[in-house]
Amino acid sequence: MASSMSFLPPIPELVVVVVTGGVAQIAAGMLVMAVCSKVAPQVQRDMKTSTVYRPMDSPGMKYVIFGAPFVKSFLVLLVLGVLRVPLQGGPVALPVATVMLWVIAAGHGILIDYSCMHVTKAATMYLEVSTGLSALANGFAMAWALKNLA
Repeated sequence: MASSMSFLPPIPELVVVVVTGGVAQIAAGMLVMAVCSKVAPQVQRDMKTSTVYRPMDSPGMKYVIFGAPFVKSFLVLLVLGVLRVPLQGGPVALPVATVMLWVIAAGHGILIDYSCMHVTKAATMYLEVSTGLSALANGFAMAWALKNLA
């Protein structure tokens, strides 16, 4: 069954790649959070006590943690398809694309938050590292899924 957008993989493959990328991004984020809570517990305290951040149990944060990674995976594939970048463009095409889109979106948004909302440097660095590594994990997982599962 072909995808309605010919530049995307067929629907079953698309689902596998999107789910694989999303799960990898969630796992990477949880791993960074676990390491950070041991290495720099003040960051977690800053984020829990700051009025700038949403509470972790809010619907918005649940979407950011458990929904957005899948949406991002699909959007990366969509952008690459629209730009006619081959999805099988080598082992770094998807990781590079995910990190580039991260810089455009989340990466600079976190720096804007730091400069405008006066969040702590430690929390800003945690968010930059966490989201950047999660983007990289997402890209490598999608590239792996395209090569091995799709």
